[in-house]
Amino acid sequence: MSHEQSSKPSSGVKAVKAVESDSAESDDASQKSKTSAKAAVDPVAAALAAAFAAAASDDIYPLDHRSGPISRLVGEYVMDRRRVRKRTSELEGPGRAIGLFFSDHITDPCRIFTPLFTTWWNRVSSADKRDLSIILCCTESNKWMYHAYAATLPADTYHVPWEDGCVVRRVERIATKYNVNDLPCLFFIDTTNGDGLQPSGVEMILSDPSARNPCRPWIPLSIRDILLARSYIIAPKEKPDDHREYKYISVDGSKLENKYIAIYFSTSWAPECIAVSAILRSLYKSLRKAKVPFDVVYCSGALSEEKFLEDFYSVPWLALRYDDMRRKFLTHYFHIKGLPRLVLLDRNFRVITNFGHAALKHDALGQVCRASHGRRRL
Repeated sequence: MSHEQSSKPSSGVKAVKAVESDSAESDDASQKSKTSAKAAVDPVAAALAAAFAAAASDDIYPLDHRSGPISRLVGEYVMDRRRVRKRTSELEGPGRAIGLFFSDHITDPCRIFTPLFTTWWNRVSSADKRDLSIILCCTESNKWMYHAYAATLPADTYHVPWEDGCVVRRVERIATKYNVNDLPCLFFIDTTNGDGLQPSGVEMILSDPSARNPCRPWIPLSIRDILLARSYIIAPKEKPDDHREYKYISVDGSKLENKYIAIYFSTSWAPECIAVSAILRSLYKSLRKAKVPFDVVYCSGALSEEKFLEDFYSVPWLALRYDDMRRKFLTHYFHIKGLPRLVLLDRNFRVITNFGHAALKHDALGQVCRASHGRRRL
């Protein structure tokens, strides 16, 4: 065989190359079809998908994985009113707390409350300020108005810095995390773990704007301390015709010591609340008649004091006053999302159940209280 004949490809080789060529052409065609399909995707849908993906991420700004809970929450830096940066990690530490101040300069309640907040903060002692910092979470979407409002607050307070407009999204995420729905709101949190300590900072300041009360709401209290801290009210047997003549009897909080306590979140107008209240009223009377140490603390969901008084006179048990900040605190403490809700505590103030309103229909609460009371007496 000559050299020229050996260099020519055989028919089998030609067939293989033809197959490879056809395969390559088909791959190119499929690649072009995929490219054209991608081009045909709705740009609006793509933009929405990208927006949802960005909103679903935990952090808007990249942070060191060693950052503390507050840094991950509000960002690596905060600013004072002179726009001087400060590392958020410098505000964290054991025994320290942060007050998240949700407000704006537009709504009337915020405009009325901001001067009161400033007065209160200026009168807080320097010793307390070593363990407490305030961070403004402003909902203003205009950059210049945002900074203008931040400049009206005391010099030793901070705000979430404005970063390309992302501050609004970050503030909304913080508000969602702590279930903040109304402005203004002052929510105290623990810097070591980000847990809520006291959601009722606004009510606290309105009741004591001069900071004369030594109470420090950023210091965590046990549920026992909260329930026994102040007095309760109970309605007299006769209800006056005019709501302006409504009166109540004050009962010391120490009366709840060594008792089973049902913390009842309800109203007098919702049908489901009315049904549960009727069952609870029957259980309350039967347990009291059997001399079981049991009491109910009523947390009304009324939106006005007049409605609260109507609720108050419709129940036979202890109630928190309308202006008692513990109403809002207990609502956040037990993560109350809807009414009715009944939380049952044992004699050591430990939670037996968070859903006692469901157990009422089967007298499960009564059985627990009676059985536990009987075992204690043996």
